[in-house]
Amino acid sequence: SMLHEANFTYDSSMPIYENYPPSFPYTLDYKLPHECMIPPCPNKAYPGVWEVPLIMWNDLRGGRCSMADACTYPSTAQDVYFMILRNFQRHYLTNRAPFNLFYRPSWFTTPHHKEGFELFLDTIISMEDVWVV
Repeated sequence: SMLHEANFTYDSSMPIYENYPPSFPYTLDYKLPHECMIPPCPNKAYPGVWEVPLIMWNDLRGGRCSMADACTYPSTAQDVYFMILRNFQRHYLTNRAPFNLFYRPSWFTTPHHKEGFELFLDTIISMEDVWVV
């Protein structure tokens, strides 16, 4: 209710466990279209407030995480690249729901993380139907 009362236009704090196909952003005009993973969650409508959900990622060991930098990452830039790309492809090859990249700045201080991420960006910016915003 605070977001609605303070005239926020969007939130991006609710994880969605089910990630195939990925969820699109949605408004809180109606009740949640998914299970509440981390209470408290809205239990009524908040018209006009958008939710950009934290869509669970899959790491290379079968684990899941709601923020990319919380995943278990491999020890090489190539495998970091592969993990990010594999999660991107789940969006790109199904319903094209936005693929969010939520990272804390400290994640990039590990050289192979940054290198793998840059490889991923190089790949997607070369795609004619992908936009980075």
